[in-house]
Amino acid sequence: MIRDEEESNYLERLKKPLSRDQPKCHPPADPPLCSDCQALDLSFFDPTCPGCQDILNNPRTSISEIFAIIRQWVPQIQQHIDIFVSEIFRRGSHIDDTDGLTDMNLLHYVAKSGALGVGDVEVSNNVAKLLLSKGINIYAKCKWTDMAALHYAVFFDIPSIVEILLEVSNAQDIDRSCKEFDSGTALHIACSNMAFNSVKILLKYGANPHYTNRYGKLPIQCIPEHLLDSSMEHDLVEEIQQMLISAMNDMESNRKHNLSLSTLQALGLELHDQVVVSGLIGILRFCGSTDFASGQWAGIELNDPIGKNDGTVAGIRYFKCKSKYGIFAPLTKVKKYDRNQSFVSPDSASTSPDISRSPSRLSSPAKLSVGDRVCVDGRKIGYVRFLGSTKFASGSWVGIELENMSGKNDGSIAGVKYFQCPPKYGVFAPLNKVKKVPKEDSRTKSPILNGEASDVTNKDEVFKSKIPTNINRTSSSSIALSQPKKSPKLDKTLGAQLNFTLKNGMTVYVNNEVGIVRYIGRVEFADDVWLGIELRKPNGKNDGSVEGKKYFACKPKHGLMVRPSRATCRGINCAQLVDLKFR
Repeated sequence: MIRDEEESNYLERLKKPLSRDQPKCHPPADPPLCSDCQALDLSFFDPTCPGCQDILNNPRTSISEIFAIIRQWVPQIQQHIDIFVSEIFRRGSHIDDTDGLTDMNLLHYVAKSGALGVGDVEVSNNVAKLLLSKGINIYAKCKWTDMAALHYAVFFDIPSIVEILLEVSNAQDIDRSCKEFDSGTALHIACSNMAFNSVKILLKYGANPHYTNRYGKLPIQCIPEHLLDSSMEHDLVEEIQQMLISAMNDMESNRKHNLSLSTLQALGLELHDQVVVSGLIGILRFCGSTDFASGQWAGIELNDPIGKNDGTVAGIRYFKCKSKYGIFAPLTKVKKYDRNQSFVSPDSASTSPDISRSPSRLSSPAKLSVGDRVCVDGRKIGYVRFLGSTKFASGSWVGIELENMSGKNDGSIAGVKYFQCPPKYGVFAPLNKVKKVPKEDSRTKSPILNGEASDVTNKDEVFKSKIPTNINRTSSSSIALSQPKKSPKLDKTLGAQLNFTLKNGMTVYVNNEVGIVRYIGRVEFADDVWLGIELRKPNGKNDGSVEGKKYFACKPKHGLMVRPSRATCRGINCAQLVDLKFR
């Protein structure tokens, strides 16, 4: 809980009006450290230290620096996340401000701060509720990892936070995909990380166990297979599998809903995207079949009160929004909103064609054939590989192999192969969204393509300092801001107590990124045990080799060797999970 002597002040600060109308991305900064801590060769901010207190109370300490403190993955910080959130708001922060280094907002940080063995789940629960009561964007994704707050809470298996987020959002984002996990849902993440409690909560709130990731895998297929051979994990694996099988059987009658999600994927959309339909702009809140008409429908919360309902039709609620902000439209009529593209207003749609969406140099789609070079949605160039009807939606569809890796699939949707191409080169589009590129345009790059700039961040700078083995420190002085609890010393047998140890193939969190353990053991370049991690993105240091010694194999710059204390698995420091036989 937030400490009593500080709670009233904390609540008052959050009640104050915010000083800015628009959220801000705060530039990256290093975490501050007082001279006393520096003299003791400590590398993390300590809220129990009077010198660090003075830094935190100093109005010159910026929001960027406090974000840098929150990034430090040690109990002293995570167990007192309320103190740092309070200080950020005291400096006039907008509720949706983000950390410029990680692109995470406060809810992202709080969603993982209650991790077992690191944080205080009660503090995290209370701060999450306060942030949500102030209107923080519960659907915001971190651009770096493509993870929303729900994904972080599931990854670190904090069921109370998962339930809070699903309750507030009415579980509208429960099946939202995450690119960092192969475009899987929160249920895929929970299964791949063996987060038993999160799997249970997600299924309770209606997570769809039939939804597949970009490789066609169901959540149940993401459970690490090698754990079935582990005597300690076997029972847990079977229990998770049984829950999923039961849920899949129960949802078989709702198979149409699964197809609607596949249709979304084919259209390049996902729930809570900003979309446009008939010139009206809003947020996609619902996708699926309805009782008022056949086919697949989209429920949209408009930006302005010019709709027809509040998400309810004929007494059935499909989503929730303010009165006259909701509309429904056939799913195939919905398009992802592009702020750089103009649209026809509803009043003029019948008399004025939308020339911005029909480039004059492109021919009619009526004469398409397999092998034609085409333009999709006026932006992407590729070749027709499939024409015809599909199982994921009604109508005529075009399967296209793109020239660049900017697609959604490999020619398969919901386990059905329509054509074959490399992963992320395939895309499906309705016939009216595809235009044939004339031969004279085929010799050069199409002028209508919009370049996509990549946001490159030096992610190796997330944690510049090493976390010492003994992270606790006593102080005879009382803290002026509050009286935080002393962090308990972690038991070296924590992994044994939880009935699992770190193994190759497990998912870990290191340097604020997701990776897979590929090596555990001693190395020639240093003392003690090290972990070899294969990162999902090329932000590593090697290909699994160090100084000519091959410890594991991966793509160049995807490999990283770290001490176990620098990584976490299910929110637990990996130093507590390494089997004693490696020591």
